[in-house]
Amino acid sequence: MALVTGRLGGPEVAARLSGDLGGDARLVVLHRPADLDAAALVTNVVSGALPQVAVTRLPVRSSLLGAAVIGLEAAHIENQDDGTRLARLAGTLGGTTSGAWLSRVTRLSVPSPSFGQHLRSLLPGGPRFLAVFGPDAGVVRAAGEGYAGPPTRQLVIAAPPESTAAQRLRAWYGSDDVIHVPPVVDDARALYGNAGAEFIVVADSLAEAGPSRGACPVCGDVLHTDFCPFCHVHPRLVEETSA
Repeated sequence: MALVTGRLGGPEVAARLSGDLGGDARLVVLHRPADLDAAALVTNVVSGALPQVAVTRLPVRSSLLGAAVIGLEAAHIENQDDGTRLARLAGTLGGTTSGAWLSRVTRLSVPSPSFGQHLRSLLPGGPRFLAVFGPDAGVVRAAGEGYAGPPTRQLVIAAPPESTAAQRLRAWYGSDDVIHVPPVVDDARALYGNAGAEFIVVADSLAEAGPSRGACPVCGDVLHTDFCPFCHVHPRLVEETSA
């Protein structure tokens, strides 16, 4: 199972995949809800260029860095089918704290800052703000030791250690258990309206997939939704038609 996130074009994705994937490959396009149209275009172009590749989309309400980090973990789980991996990916992101440190929140819409936060972000200096996704979604000040979640987790920052964003995020997290990685998106302005750096707080293990709804009659993957995300088949409709 291959993953695509960030802001890429369909022809670029197809060209990258054409020499790397086998005949039974699956592709998951991870995207923010606001990028639905662009993600749909990517999936359509890849499906047309590489008909042997099963493609699906997964809208995520996390940072794209978070989607990439958890997605890579899910993709490398052994002895589970892709449908189960995808369900574990979605379930984990729903309960994980992620987001972005931002220089300003003047053009941020999701999550929406208060009027006071909007005004304060116009002033120079200060710790700036975090756009936080997950169980405690909202806009918060990037104050020291502001993270209140489980202490046994690890912070991943898409910025170099010496950057202002990384320094503020480490202070907010209150721990040195931090990993620095390259950004998933080249320009945070495209996602958050202003300059910033994405982050995610990673747990030790992924969420479980949840109850099974049977198997896909085409590929055999265990289903955790009403239809197969890769074959786009609704098992109940197939049973009724054959009956």
